Amino acid sequence: MSNAVLWSAVATNGTNASPPPENVSRSTGLWRDLLEILRPKTIVAAGRKACDIIAAIDSDVTHASRLVPLRLPAPTNLSRLRGLFDHEDLLHRYPEVQQVVTAHPEWLASGYRENKILFACHAVSVASLTRS
Repeated sequence: MSNAVLWSAVATNGTNASPPPENVSRSTGLWRDLLEILRPKTIVAAGRKACDIIAAIDSDVTHASRLVPLRLPAPTNLSRLRGLFDHEDLLHRYPEVQQVVTAHPEWLASGYRENKILFACHAVSVASLTRS
């Protein structure tokens, strides 16, 4: 598990900055080498940049891998969407997520509870659509 771009850039205000092209290129090469060795059954890519990096890797390296392309779990992205859903209803509709929430309530204790539930449900939904 890692960020797609392994050398992160930080803006002057402390937030993540868009990575320069050379960092994307270096990361793509390194991921190509790692995936060729690891040959994972599943690759989870969160965000457009991660999906672009995986797409740039030769299909002979990734052909046996199932790609699960998720939205970026940035708080601003999720906060915009969380009001569209009743989170207790989501937990009812996604029992896999409810099981994790019950087993590990501490994972939701640090804030952004609704965002975390929404993202977990998104991940379960997308993963179920990409099963081979």
